[in-house]
Amino acid sequence: MIQIIRFAFWIMYGLALYFSIFFFIVFIEVTSKPSKKTHFSKLKKFPKITIAVPAYNEEANIANTINSILKINYPKEKMEVFILDDGSTDKTKKIANKFSSKQIKIISHKNMGKAASLNKALKIAKGEFFICLDADSYVEPNTLQKMLYLYYSSKNPKLAVITPALKVKDPKTLLQKVQWIEYLVTILTSRLSSHIDTQYVAPGPFSMYKTSILRKLKGFDVKNITEDQEIAYRIQINHYIIKQCQDAFVHTVSPKNLKAFARQRNRWYIGTLQCLNQYKGMLMNKKYGDFGIIQMFKNLTGFIIATSTILLSLIFIIIPLITKLIQLSWVNFDTKTFSKIATGLPTTLYFDVQLLFIVFILSFLGWILYYYSHKNSGEKILGVGLLPIVPYFLIYYSIKGGVMIYSILEYLIKKKTKW
Repeated sequence: MIQIIRFAFWIMYGLALYFSIFFFIVFIEVTSKPSKKTHFSKLKKFPKITIAVPAYNEEANIANTINSILKINYPKEKMEVFILDDGSTDKTKKIANKFSSKQIKIISHKNMGKAASLNKALKIAKGEFFICLDADSYVEPNTLQKMLYLYYSSKNPKLAVITPALKVKDPKTLLQKVQWIEYLVTILTSRLSSHIDTQYVAPGPFSMYKTSILRKLKGFDVKNITEDQEIAYRIQINHYIIKQCQDAFVHTVSPKNLKAFARQRNRWYIGTLQCLNQYKGMLMNKKYGDFGIIQMFKNLTGFIIATSTILLSLIFIIIPLITKLIQLSWVNFDTKTFSKIATGLPTTLYFDVQLLFIVFILSFLGWILYYYSHKNSGEKILGVGLLPIVPYFLIYYSIKGGVMIYSILEYLIKKKTKW
């Protein structure tokens, strides 16, 4: 039995080490080249832009989101904005109506979900580029011009989407501060994925689509609860390209408590499972390059590694450890007495020094990623203090893994999850 457990751990940590080393090599390749600054000031063409903001019960955020749009450094006559009130039951519509103008149009309809709301705006959009912006996210003034500059400087007709770099806005709770770190790491990993054309999500906060391509692909999928991820898969399967603009910053409000966090990640994970199933034909398919061979395989094994590690650790390490402590309590933690009666007591505590070495390597690579993620985003290493680093490295990914296990079960029983 121990040999089977040992083999399972080796498989999981081996895969984790493989992907870590692979992206570390990509990281070296990316950083070895001179850094490309976004000279958005050199932008000579100012195309018509459509910004669609789907909103459901966003009375706390909608005004600030609209204000951030109004502060975008771009000719106002070249922007049209649709605020899509998706059947809100709070004051979202009332607040949004205060901003109604020739430039900003308020569209209200019964609740139909984010994807359907965006498709409604896509049908009437006049912009050469179509941008969706979540109603709890805020754009930096120069972000749009940076993204347009990257698009035009790429000179690639297959380029369909430019994605922004997401940061957590004003983190206050410990959980938000931990997510602040996670988002910085994601900015860097997305940059690496962009370098090898393996981005698998076009984030809701301010991803910019070429309108003609988005329409050609029939808009967003109303059946998938992560429409921003599904459209990225569809873009990849049709051999279009997604690029990240690494300094086009957008700030989004992250969940401030575990309940809201679990709900958000539950939706993300179920959406990922939907996409993996829907596009399973791309998995390990050379026709789709690194996206099929690397990214989809990574997404799939990510579920296997996270859930298996947690379950095996729970069964063979955590529970036996608790059992040991309970047994010690029987003799008032007298280790000498315990050693005399320990023979025959049930225990399956598992420990492997060789695997510990792999864990050490993974942890070391994790620290490198942590350091360069802050450097890449222009943030201080202790930007949110020292305390959040501890839960980020020790328990945060275990919490995510627990939500992942729950999401898999929900997906298997086909429980309906709403946006």
